[in-house]
Amino acid sequence: MLAYQYHKSYGMHTVVARIFNCTGPRKVGDALSDFVRRCTWLEHHPEQSAIRVGNLKTKRTIVDVRDLNRALMLMLDKGEAGADYNVGGSIAYEMGDVLKQVIAACKRDDIVPEVDPALLRPTDEKIIYGDCSKLAAITGWQQEICLTQTIADMFDYWRSKSESALMV
Repeated sequence: MLAYQYHKSYGMHTVVARIFNCTGPRKVGDALSDFVRRCTWLEHHPEQSAIRVGNLKTKRTIVDVRDLNRALMLMLDKGEAGADYNVGGSIAYEMGDVLKQVIAACKRDDIVPEVDPALLRPTDEKIIYGDCSKLAAITGWQQEICLTQTIADMFDYWRSKSESALMV
């Protein structure tokens, strides 16, 4: 609302981004980055095989932070002043399927999910999906980096870190 108000009151070229789930190398604090980080830690600890997880039934679209950055730059360059745009992934993934992709990319094949009650949210939305067609129509933006590539790049990032950086 504030961006729109500045556009209306002062003629500023403002746009609003409604950012849905995003992740990528160097990002922390979201389910996918936690999955990758925990799996990378488990690569160093063969005596343990459980990965702590929350609700794996929820569905989320996931956009790579590099695609997000490109979307934001296009919004600033080509977006209509005062307009708002959804920025997110094009596929709603069940988080259990996302975890399976992460485990498949891990250097271990014996990792098993273990539900941690502390990671469950009583008000977790079943699905979060944003229609990004307006953004695509105005700016030409499309998601380019697939989830498999994002996961591979995240593993590369976390594997380059010291073991102490992997603690979650």
